[in-house]
Amino acid sequence: MTNINHAVKEAYDKITSKQDDEVAKHIMADTKRYEKERTEFNEKGYYTLKDGSKSTDVAPKSKKSKEVEDDSKEKSGKKSGPKKTKS
Repeated sequence: MTNINHAVKEAYDKITSKQDDEVAKHIMADTKRYEKERTEFNEKGYYTLKDGSKSTDVAPKSKKSKEVEDDSKEKSGKKSGPKKTKS
């Protein structure tokens, strides 16, 4: 961990003022976006995404929960797919 911190510090110390200005622009833009979304969320209970949809209309992406579900199916020996019904 110490090596990683040292490498990050060295890389940060080597950035130019132009690169630093570019990073500052991105930080300011993201801060403005966050403040706008937070204000809208506090007022309405949701915020509007770039595509115009509501934040509450989007299903959360959870790769970890899918992996856990797949793993539990493998361990139980159950196969996924349609169930056969008796006629």
